[in-house]
Amino acid sequence: MKKTIWNKLTYSLLLVVALILTSKLFWAQLEGHHVLKVKEEPLKSSDSILNFFREQAPSWIDFLNPNVVLVSSMRGSNNLTPLLILSGHSSGKVLWLNGEAINWFSSSPNGRYIAYYPGSIHQKGIWVVDLKEKRSKLVVPELLKGKQLSVTPGMFLDDEHIIIERIDAKLYQQGTETDFLSSYYKGLLALSEEERKRFEKLDTLFWQSKLKQEEFEEYMRLLSKVISMMSPEDRKAMEQADEALSAAFSGQEVYIVDIINGEEKLLFKGGEVIGLSQDARWVYVRDVRSNKVYKVSPVNPNIKEELLNLYYPFLRIKSDAPLQYGFPYPSLIRLGVATKPSAYRCYCYEKKDGTIALRKIIKIGDERFPPDARLSVPKNGMYVLAISDSGFYLKEIEKGTIRKIENADVSSYNWNSDHTKLVYAKRSKMGYEIWLYDLLSHKKTRLFP
Repeated sequence: MKKTIWNKLTYSLLLVVALILTSKLFWAQLEGHHVLKVKEEPLKSSDSILNFFREQAPSWIDFLNPNVVLVSSMRGSNNLTPLLILSGHSSGKVLWLNGEAINWFSSSPNGRYIAYYPGSIHQKGIWVVDLKEKRSKLVVPELLKGKQLSVTPGMFLDDEHIIIERIDAKLYQQGTETDFLSSYYKGLLALSEEERKRFEKLDTLFWQSKLKQEEFEEYMRLLSKVISMMSPEDRKAMEQADEALSAAFSGQEVYIVDIINGEEKLLFKGGEVIGLSQDARWVYVRDVRSNKVYKVSPVNPNIKEELLNLYYPFLRIKSDAPLQYGFPYPSLIRLGVATKPSAYRCYCYEKKDGTIALRKIIKIGDERFPPDARLSVPKNGMYVLAISDSGFYLKEIEKGTIRKIENADVSSYNWNSDHTKLVYAKRSKMGYEIWLYDLLSHKKTRLFP
């Protein structure tokens, strides 16, 4: 009897040990696939890092905290891409993240986590780096229940949650799988040599938003001619692809993701995130179908409220109680026709006693900007940036003063959280340089190289 009991106890003990070992093996395998160690090294010892920024501009640039800058490379090597953490001139670290590129990244408010999207077919999805543990893990898979990640970058809601958007994978594939380039080039070759050269020149100016009105009309006539020379089958396929893409994005869904356990919670169907309230208690969403603007509770998505019955491009909501908002006009992104920098205004509104009234009009444009300048306004609305081929300019709206920060064209830039510092990348003879501009002292510091 005692022997039988001992045998049973021994068998149970062995079974427990086997389960523990199996569990450890399972998690080790899982960690091998979904959790990776992040290699970190001092920036000074990484001379070869210069090669990643010699020919191509950074893919993304932002602040980890008000004084530390993050810069990602457009390309990687051996399935690793450098992410620079810069805290001063030639001071900082390099993190080597998995992927052939980093399309975008976002950092948590406490500066511990970095979410990023690698441009690699093998690591598709959103990965999160824990800077304390020096590890990265796949948190958001590329495809889930027939929905794939949208091209829109994710953003942190708080220290443990990010906001993402998903679209119908089948519809998106239908809209992008058809190759129209060969048919397009056939139509282009059907033009006369003179027309083709003219079209190519106007096409370049179109994407630079440098066309005059009469040039824009000429461009559209030539474009219509190119399309008309495509085969009826190709034109029909193009229309069907356009319908599929429209259906995919109109059905876009917004999710809140817990970066600790990867759980996704549906926030809004058919929506596009346009911002957060200052206290992060509300997510501002544009309804893609109706073009209305709502505020939605991330804690309970059933709690939502319509703020505006019409969305405006580059809408900035200063407050939702009382409702205060503004938007620039003309739109800051206008493909094709060039807009004089002096034409831009910001229209500010406020809702009182159920009525929306125009509160003030702010002149954000300026005739002192170069004619080809593209304008940008930060969230606090205190400044205007003007980017042109001849330089990089900063205007303080309240004072009306304009400073030329750089003589060179700037490829990318971003603000810190309190808008006291501006980081940007500019082209030089050696490659791309990263600079920090302090708006309080008006001093520049080269961070890299």
